[in-house]
Amino acid sequence: MQPSQSIPISPTPEVPEWVLIEINGELLPPIVMPSQDESETILELGRLYLTNEKHPMLLLGSHQLKGKSVDLKEHFTVLEKNYDSELNDLLSYLPVGIVKKKILFSDYPKIIMK
Repeated sequence: MQPSQSIPISPTPEVPEWVLIEINGELLPPIVMPSQDESETILELGRLYLTNEKHPMLLLGSHQLKGKSVDLKEHFTVLEKNYDSELNDLLSYLPVGIVKKKILFSDYPKIIMK
């Protein structure tokens, strides 16, 4: 067993605020993934909108979900591992985002026709 090692968190000048999206249920990806450049794998799940009343709405395929914005009791930071390029050793963690809110979609989706 190796002794624990401290890995520093490198400060960054400005960390953007991220929002967590919480959906109840299961998301099933498409059976056939769209062909794209192999260096980037992007899968669009849906579209997020704000209604005129500033309520979040998510369109996933033929389903519409209405949500609400919730402040988190405790904020958390999203970290990215920073490696030494020559030795492939973990040098530090870089903060890439801070999460203070979540958008909660807790109701059953409404089926919409296209």
